Amino acid sequence: MVADRAGEIPMLAMSHPKIQYAWMWSNDVGYGRKANYAINLTRGKYIWLLNDDVFVGPGCGQRLIEVLESDRQIGMVGHELRYPDGTLQHGGTCRLPGALAYTHMDTKLLESRIKEPVEMENVTGASIMMRRRAFEDAGGFFEDYHMYLEDQHLCLAMRRKGWKIFYTPHAKAVHLEHASLRERPGMTDKIRHSWTTFQKHWSWYFKKNEGNPGMGVFE
Repeated sequence: MVADRAGEIPMLAMSHPKIQYAWMWSNDVGYGRKANYAINLTRGKYIWLLNDDVFVGPGCGQRLIEVLESDRQIGMVGHELRYPDGTLQHGGTCRLPGALAYTHMDTKLLESRIKEPVEMENVTGASIMMRRRAFEDAGGFFEDYHMYLEDQHLCLAMRRKGWKIFYTPHAKAVHLEHASLRERPGMTDKIRHSWTTFQKHWSWYFKKNEGNPGMGVFE
């Protein structure tokens, strides 16, 4: 966890003796830069990035580790996220025809179509577990993003290095979604910048794979 507002720990952050906070005194530097900074201070084999508005269910972390350990080529795994009302926020991702980014599957439904772990091109970064070697191989988060689409960029960069991205419905959590953005000024401009940055780097990929749903069939 990184606190970058003059050392202020986020309101929803958990206090626990096993949790260490990385103090970053620069203000409002962007998610990717904060994550890279904190990850560089750790040494574990696996990295679990978890937003402070995500509340994981029992055994969530162990189920993510099980997916990573099932295949040494899996570099990242994401999982099922639900809204507080019980409907799905993230049941995996897919690429819609003509789209230049990924969208969540089964949003606002009660049941996900995916019942077992499956390879995907992308998973949402609100809660992801990664193999450290894969993260470093991909160059970490691309820091030109402030917030938004840096997770999709990382997934594609990781896949270009030969790593697999997986989604599992067996690990579950509740995500408040966007709770951390509501009070931030200038977010519209920052999101617009992220879109421009993402399309600059990856529009060729989506055009090359136009019509490919991005799940089960890869380029």
